[in-house]
Amino acid sequence: SAFIPLGHIACATLKSPRQGKAFEVVDGDRARFFGRGVMSEELPAFLDHFFPHPARFRQVWQQLSNRPLFVWEPVPPSEDFVALGVVGTSEDQEPAREEVRCVP
Repeated sequence: SAFIPLGHIACATLKSPRQGKAFEVVDGDRARFFGRGVMSEELPAFLDHFFPHPARFRQVWQQLSNRPLFVWEPVPPSEDFVALGVVGTSEDQEPAREEVRCVP
């Protein structure tokens, strides 16, 4: 299975969030045989087709201080998809495309 985050989560501390919304994609045949959490060989191709990574990111906000923050908006690969939420980084460097998936 694979989890696709829906939207973004802001935390006031560096602790992991206790709640969040995610969409889980499960290969039903494989999950019944091997148990949940096992990814089939076909699942990555399915995810790349129906839930692609963004083409790039666009910086939408920055805070330059002793604790810099840069906020990035994912740019979907086509008009057939949308990106939900934003990604925050502590450096002025675009996040890895693999951090986010777009939805139809």
